[in-house]
Amino acid sequence: MRQSYKPKELPKESYFLFVGRIVKRKGIFSLLNSYKDYLIRGGSFKLILAGNYSSKTKQKIDRVIEKYNIQNNIMLKGILPTNQIYDLMNRATALIVPSPFEAFGLITAEAMFNKCLVIGKDTAGTKEQFDNGQKKYNREIALRFTNEQQLTTHLTDIEQKQIQQYTEIIERAYNYVSSLYSIENNAKQIERLYTSVLIT
Repeated sequence: MRQSYKPKELPKESYFLFVGRIVKRKGIFSLLNSYKDYLIRGGSFKLILAGNYSSKTKQKIDRVIEKYNIQNNIMLKGILPTNQIYDLMNRATALIVPSPFEAFGLITAEAMFNKCLVIGKDTAGTKEQFDNGQKKYNREIALRFTNEQQLTTHLTDIEQKQIQQYTEIIERAYNYVSSLYSIENNAKQIERLYTSVLIT
């Protein structure tokens, strides 16, 4: 998140977004299962997958997509420059973080900074960020899920309720990451670290 960068105020478009390494341990196949069930329930938003993947994983994803007959609903973008990722986040209805083993979760913070609603698995680093935000505001800064059915329900609810009903969550999340992860704050923390090392 660059100091000079300011999130754009772009109209939201009808798609959900995944950003990151497209591998099984990031929850990609669990996401595809939930998304398939969302479409069965009558959902119409597309799913964009952006990130690095191997040819073996691509073959597995293609088989799943063909099995569910959802070729027209999913776009596989591959690796994109940061500015294009930020643009996708800013326009997305929501970013999905299905990984059960996320560490810090930079993608989560970047999406929040780009005023994108985050739907995240309630485990590991994603849960920690959500919990910290909840403690700060006494209200949620994202939508949590623990299983595929809950994720499907979130996707369905978002389309039916319209994104405007999540404006307060999006703004809380933006304020949270802006206060914690700005360039200025990072510089201050590094300066304090150096000072403490020099003093001791």
